[in-house]
Amino acid sequence: MKSHDDIKRIAKSMIDNDKNLNMLQEKYEGHSRLTWSLPSPLNRFEWVRPIKSTGPYDAIRGAVRVLSNLRERVNIEPISVLRAVDGEDDKSAAARKKANEWEKTLLWTMEKASKRQAGFRDSVIWNAVVYDEIVAQLIYLPNEFKARGLDSARESAALRLGDWAIRLCDPKQVHIEYSEYMPERVLKVTKKTAQQIVDYWGDAAKKIRGKIKNKPEHRDVEYFEFDYVDYDARCVWVVESSHDSASTAAEIESGDFIMFGPEPWLMIDGKPVPFLPWVAVVGGTVTDELPEYRRKPLLFGVIQAELWASANIQSTLVLSQAVSEFGMPRQVLSSPTGQDIDVDFGEPGGMITITPFQAYERIQQLGLDPQLRESYDRVEAAIAKATVAEILVTGQPMGGVEAFAAYNLQLQSAIASLGAHRNLGQRFYERLYEMVLLIVCYSGGSIEAYGEGLDKYVIDSEEIDPETIHLTVELSPDVPADRVQRVQAAVAMSQQLEYPTRKILEFLGENDPDGAIEEYWKEQINRADMMGRIERIRAGYQMEIQQAQMAMAMQAQAQAQAIQPPVARGPAGVGQGRPEAPMKGTPMSGGEWDPSMGMPPPATASPSGNTREFQRGLTRTNVPIAEVS
Repeated sequence: MKSHDDIKRIAKSMIDNDKNLNMLQEKYEGHSRLTWSLPSPLNRFEWVRPIKSTGPYDAIRGAVRVLSNLRERVNIEPISVLRAVDGEDDKSAAARKKANEWEKTLLWTMEKASKRQAGFRDSVIWNAVVYDEIVAQLIYLPNEFKARGLDSARESAALRLGDWAIRLCDPKQVHIEYSEYMPERVLKVTKKTAQQIVDYWGDAAKKIRGKIKNKPEHRDVEYFEFDYVDYDARCVWVVESSHDSASTAAEIESGDFIMFGPEPWLMIDGKPVPFLPWVAVVGGTVTDELPEYRRKPLLFGVIQAELWASANIQSTLVLSQAVSEFGMPRQVLSSPTGQDIDVDFGEPGGMITITPFQAYERIQQLGLDPQLRESYDRVEAAIAKATVAEILVTGQPMGGVEAFAAYNLQLQSAIASLGAHRNLGQRFYERLYEMVLLIVCYSGGSIEAYGEGLDKYVIDSEEIDPETIHLTVELSPDVPADRVQRVQAAVAMSQQLEYPTRKILEFLGENDPDGAIEEYWKEQINRADMMGRIERIRAGYQMEIQQAQMAMAMQAQAQAQAIQPPVARGPAGVGQGRPEAPMKGTPMSGGEWDPSMGMPPPATASPSGNTREFQRGLTRTNVPIAEVS
């Protein structure tokens, strides 16, 4: 294993190799902060007012707003979870369900970890756009607390947001040596006060704590903290310094206090784990020999062509010229006698009184220099062309286009120009989620998360196979037109291509398509059950209504039968069903037969007695019916 002196010599070499890269990174950072000063000799003129163009910042802000507003979508291949589903293959429903649970667990974990820092996701995209490099240190707090002691109250407070912390770093402070395979070694140099070191390292910084105890003002003394790690060892040490940079050998090799190591950062079964606790991704090209030119951030062309400096100088000259000429004389008065010309401003429009030998002339006021204005406009257009389209900055269509289809095409083309930075952010999240699984796999323990309805998801270390972790991350731009277009395409895929529903949901960005399908069917079952209940209730009420109607009809029939007059009985087959007398009235009504009083019609009450003959009491030949019967 390397000694501390060996590690310090390697650290010095890494810092020296990145000097030119750090200088260029400072320019990128200065442009993003709009830090600029007038060059000589313009800065010596009192009438010159520095004017800065906001073009670089506007371009960065537009790119970050488009790429960072939506949460990342994680897709874990089912082959990654086969240890958790014994006897299943990667095409089974159980494997897909378990993969979806892992995705929810990782998203939950990352959401809690990102709350430790404000604007974490915005910062990730910001570093991708400004530096073309993203560097972060993933900290597993249970392992970290073993290496350094914290009081129980601070440890409990730190664990309230989960077991994970992400330290997103300034790329200027991190020196990384890449090989053709991967990052080989990482050195982070940070300037901290003595109190900050004690707060972070706890008992490991007891020597510095003792200095603060003996001399309280020592808490504000600044130190450089060096954190070195490779696949064999990790070492953390601090050096007291009063300089602004740790680039000299004296700063690195002077007297120091060791906080950690040298020893492997994580040992499992007596062997170092086969990965580093850093997530580092870099864009650009790998074919350039110089590291400062391998990265191609958004402002690379602007800086190399010095477009921003030119725009600032041009705008400064244009507006400063107007300021310098603000108080210049605008009237010419001439007189052979040297007498003043009277100008009366009391009259509307003013009045000038002159003699025949006096003259008055008004100097024509000039506007801004058209050549300087044209030059400034050209430089501003060059900055916009070298960064992002104006539509991403202002949201307004270019060229006055108002048609939705044309606007959407412009927007999609502008987003496509940010593809390299979007891919860099996706690679960073892929490495970050993979690192979470690797640390849990080798150090033991589990990852716990909760979903909707307090569903609990757990990833146990025994379920993770480090050789089969396959996951991807997609950053979806926050563009309403893009979402509408995706929905329309999904509808067409479903209706015309007979595409699987799960694939369509994945296309729409659904993290858990199987869960969404299951929820859909549950909703359909609940809806069918509710509709059945409604139909049963409706049928019950209809039956009650029918029963009430039948009861009323039976009651009316019973009443009709109760008031029907007796029928005269004669010999068999003769005179049956004939009333004793014609129906003239009833005792119930006290008069004529009245159906309006609830009585049945006469034909219903006495079918045989409701004929003309029985009503008259005579046959058709005027023979009394009684005689005939």
